[in-house]
Formats: sequence, C-alpha cells, structure tokens
Amino acid sequence: MHDWKLTLLMMPLTPIHIICAGVMSKILSKAAWKESENSAKASAIIEEVISSIKTVFAFNGQDCETKRYVKALKKNKKECLTKSIYTGIGMAVSQLTVYCSYALAFWIGTISIANGEIEPSVVFTVLFSIIWGSMSLALWSLGVIKCRSETPSDNLRAPEALGPQ
Repeated sequence: MHDWKLTLLMMPLTPIHIICAGVMSKILSKAAWKESENSAKASAIIEEVISSIKTVFAFNGQDCETKRYVKALKKNKKECLTKSIYTGIGMAVSQLTVYCSYALAFWIGTISIANGEIEPSVVFTVLFSIIWGSMSLALWSLGVIKCRSETPSDNLRAPEALGPQ
C-alpha cells in the first residue's frame, strides 16, 4: 500500500522541476545559438583567408587577418564562458530541487515510519515515483515546447512540394 499523504506532499514539487528544466533549456539554447553563430563567423574568416592565401601574402596581410580571427575567437570564448556559467547555475538549481525533494520525503517519511503509519519501502517507492515522473514530464514538456517553437514550414510541407503522387 502506498501512502497518499506523502504523495500529496511531494506532488507540488513537480511544477518546480518542470520550470527549472524549462528555464535551463531556454537559456542554454540561446547561449548555444550565439556560440554557434560566433564559431561560424570565425570559420568564415579562416575560409576566406585560406581561399585567397596568395593575395594575403602579396599584400602582407597576415597580421591583419590574424588579428581579425583572434577577435572573432575572443567573442566566441566569451559566449562559451557564459554558456558554462549558465550550465553550472542551471544544474545547481536543478540538483538543489531534487535533493530538497529527497530531504522532504525522507523527513516526512521518517516521521511516518516512527509513528508506525508506513513501511520504509513505501517512502522510497513514493519518492522515486514522484521524482522520475516529474523529470519525465519536464523532458516531455521541453520536447513539446521545442516542437512548437519551430516554424510550420519546417514541420509541414505543401502537397505540391512533395511532387506527383
């Protein structure tokens, strides 16, 4: 038999897990997008220089092109550091909510065990059911949010674009 009281106490933590995962995903996706753009700019500089290497050497432009490339890399480094900080903060908050959930479940569960209301196995069953359920909901909701944020043209094609059938 499962303890409905412990389950009722743990259920309000589910939205907190979902919100933490959503905010973390949103911030990290923006940071990854900026990092990708800056990396593409640096790659474009290298591609441009290599494709016209004779011209660069003819006009002695190595230093100028090196400075331009280093400037692009520094901007990318800044974005990578920002992304790392956001990742650390997001993981810290996410793990804090999980461990606070553990602490709450064990605290209330210990009191219930001491009063003879439930068995120890029930505490673990309820705790892990709620935690895994809330994490699954968080991951599912992130997938739904990501799908809905894409443009319809990416998801649907007009029948004429598919060719004759």
